[in-house]
Amino acid sequence: MPAYHAQHRWTAAIRAGIEQLLIFLDENRSLATPLLLDSLRVGDQLLARRAQVLEHLTDAVHRGRQHARAPACLTRTNAQGAVGAVLFILHARLTTEPDAPLAPLVGELTGMVILPYQGPVAATRQIRRATPKAALRGAHADVLAKIDVRITHRTVRVLRALAEQDDGRGPGLSNRQIADRAGITDQGQASKLLARLARHGLIVNARRGAHRTGQANAWRLTVKGAQTEWATRRQR
Repeated sequence: MPAYHAQHRWTAAIRAGIEQLLIFLDENRSLATPLLLDSLRVGDQLLARRAQVLEHLTDAVHRGRQHARAPACLTRTNAQGAVGAVLFILHARLTTEPDAPLAPLVGELTGMVILPYQGPVAATRQIRRATPKAALRGAHADVLAKIDVRITHRTVRVLRALAEQDDGRGPGLSNRQIADRAGITDQGQASKLLARLARHGLIVNARRGAHRTGQANAWRLTVKGAQTEWATRRQR
């Protein structure tokens, strides 16, 4: 809630609150299970406290109805559903992948919460935003060992170029822009490298079908790509 209240815009507040929750859970994984899993079955007193906390979170989401784009039909029940959906997803992730980092979920969870209030364009913008490096620090240190792609100097330079440009608001970088920033003089080699990174899920073309319309590609890092780029910095 402090992270939420530190923001002036509701969308930024929602993202800040979710981001801080995920960072906290990643950095204090021993508390994640008691907070999200065990608190449903440990007695009336804790259930009452849990309900109180959920009311505060529901209030925070429900303020989204004041947004100009919010449909008039949205009620407090919608806000309760959004809070419940976030908890359900975190519960499922901790149950099925107890060691997986949670911070990379910030974009998808934010997009899911704001979707009914601001529509699919705003939600997609949140999903495509790069996960902040501060959040990725809580991710597994062995992320490089788990990816199925060979990390070369050129790969690092390409990921670094995208990380330094991508704030989630720009259109993404074209093949030529990436090649120039990564110091790759052969455009053919740059295109092959980008295609390989896309196949492995490290980057995504935000302008799909660009080759059919004659537009330049618009490459961005995926969550996996952002984690990989951050991990390469930690190795330096």
